[in-house]
Amino acid sequence: SDLYVADRRWGTRCQSAYAWRSLLDSGAPVAFGTDCPVEPPDPLRTVHAAVTRQRPDGIPPGGWHPAQRVTVAEAIRAYTVDSAAALGWADTVGALAPGLLADAVVLSADPYEVEPSELADIEVVTTVFDGRIIYAR
Repeated sequence: SDLYVADRRWGTRCQSAYAWRSLLDSGAPVAFGTDCPVEPPDPLRTVHAAVTRQRPDGIPPGGWHPAQRVTVAEAIRAYTVDSAAALGWADTVGALAPGLLADAVVLSADPYEVEPSELADIEVVTTVFDGRIIYAR
């Protein structure tokens, strides 16, 4: 949502801002987070923004510096496996794998199957934390 502020303050330098595609293509690890309290603490909105380069309302049309888009799989990996690695926790969390601690969510739709514009609309149906269901819609 800060694309207009960034454009106003950074001008043409925005072409290399939030350069997720360029970073991934270079082999650099990328770790995502929600940027709360600037943005809502909703990981699916961050995935949507990284994949579409748009706000949930579709602004700007075609995406903000669309050459920096990433795939859904890359965005989810940046949120999970790569974020755990950035914290030094890759041997403990970050993936659903034997021997790792795992929290999980059940979503209202498959993020790999919906249209990218619909990613921000996916809802959490169930949250499992520490082996217990702590939220169920």
